[in-house]
Amino acid sequence: MNRLTQSVARPIMRLARSEKGVAAAEFALMAPVFALCVLVMLDIGLAINKRMYLDRVVRAGGQLAMTGVEDIPTLEAAVVNASAGADENNAPPSMETVDYTLSITRSCECGGAAGACNVRCTGGEPPSLFFNFDAKKMMTPIMLPEFEVESKLRVQIR
Repeated sequence: MNRLTQSVARPIMRLARSEKGVAAAEFALMAPVFALCVLVMLDIGLAINKRMYLDRVVRAGGQLAMTGVEDIPTLEAAVVNASAGADENNAPPSMETVDYTLSITRSCECGGAAGACNVRCTGGEPPSLFFNFDAKKMMTPIMLPEFEVESKLRVQIR
């Protein structure tokens, strides 16, 4: 019986002392962690890409507002054209159209306080006119929870 125990225990002890395959076992333990990290980095990269896209779209409306256009539907059309990839050179779109929600609001201020746009400030000067552009897009990442990407721009006209 003692001989049987030794004949079974000896190969097991030899296997326990062996370092063959340790790297493969470590890789098998760490590979899922690396894969998760790559997927999270991919999610973050796609979110940054969408944010840059929204920045570009909002900036197109802001640039048009700075030229003196005060009509909100015209500004919205400029933003839609920018999101479709159209520009003054009719260049093809750089990426697919991204579904987003857009809000353009007009506000006026007198001396830093909110005021009416059609009433002159004290001293007779016209109120400062602002356009606020806000574009939002919901992101559904692979690993991260769903979140909203947003780009805001405030343009002072006068």
